[in-house]
Parts: sequence; structure tokens; C-alpha cells
Amino acid sequence: MDFKDLVQQRYNVKKFDGRKIDEAKLTELFDVVRYAPSADNLQPWKIKVISDPAVKEKLLPAIMPFNHEKVKTCSHLLVFCANKELNDHWKRLDEKMKAAGYPEDVIEHMATVAKMIMAREPQERLSRSQWDVFLAVGNAVNGARSLGFDSSLFGGFNAKELARILELPPGLVPTLLVALGYAADKPLKKVRFTKDEVFF
Repeated sequence: MDFKDLVQQRYNVKKFDGRKIDEAKLTELFDVVRYAPSADNLQPWKIKVISDPAVKEKLLPAIMPFNHEKVKTCSHLLVFCANKELNDHWKRLDEKMKAAGYPEDVIEHMATVAKMIMAREPQERLSRSQWDVFLAVGNAVNGARSLGFDSSLFGGFNAKELARILELPPGLVPTLLVALGYAADKPLKKVRFTKDEVFF
């Protein structure tokens, strides 16, 4: 499918039909997400994958009621978390780049950028990481459509409560949720601003 057609067909599903996504397709999607753009290749995201109905039910008190139906009926729920504690994260990435044969000057430049980010206040580090999470979510929802299933992204939840229920490490902050599955509803006609209204 042409990418232009794909993004025009993708929509935010309100209710799924309960069918499970094939594991092979899910694995393909995870690769699409992993290759999302990331500023300075920092990749400051972690994604919790939830398919157990009991766990999804347990999360509902932390999620706004108007999002409950999609959580209950989706095949998988992805909790996209921004990582604001980047020291260990950077060390692992540094090792991977050296093993891949990255030029030393490139590694040094990225190390300088990483140190600048890690020296910022926690809220600034979080915001910086969340920028990249948004890019990964874009890959997830468009990737789902390209693989023949549907998605719904949303931010209507209590991040602290969600982190508590899932027992996430303190450095990981739930930023956006993406429900995956097969739509049981129909898309409305897309309403978008015109090119002239957007580009100037």
C-alpha cells in the first residue's frame, strides 16, 4: 500500500472486535517501532506490552472511562514510557555503537549531547525523552495499518497510577497508550485543515 493511502486510511479505533493479532505480525510491528526516528539516536523509550485481560482490567481505574472499551476489546495494549533516567541507558547504547564500529568522533559527539541532556532537571529530561516517544508512537499506529490491523492512541490516563499498578521502575513515565487489534467500528470521514491553512 502506498504510504499516502496508508496514513489516510488509518484512524483512531473506538472499539475492537476482540480478535488476537498473530504473534508474527506483532513481531513485525515491534521492529517498525524500534526503527522510529530518535534525536541523536538516544531511543529513550521502553514499551510495556499487555495482552492479559486480567491485567487490562486492573489498569482501568487509572484510565479515563471513555477509553475503557478500547482497552477491554483490544488484542494488545502498548504502554509507551519515556525514560528520564538515562545514565545506564546511555552506557548500553555506547557499547552497542562501539560494537557496531561507529567512528570515534560520532560516538564522542553523541556522548557530549547525552551528558548535556542528563545534566538537565528531571522534568526537562522527561520532556526530551517524550519527544522521541511521540515519534515511536507514530511508527506504531502507521505500522499497524500497514500490517493489516488497527490501532487507537490515547493519553487519557493517570500516569502515576498506571506506573504504580504496573510496578514500573521510577525512571519510566507512561506517556501514551496504543491499543492494537481489529476494528469493530467504522471510521468517520477525515476532517483536516487544508494545505493553505497548514503551510505558510
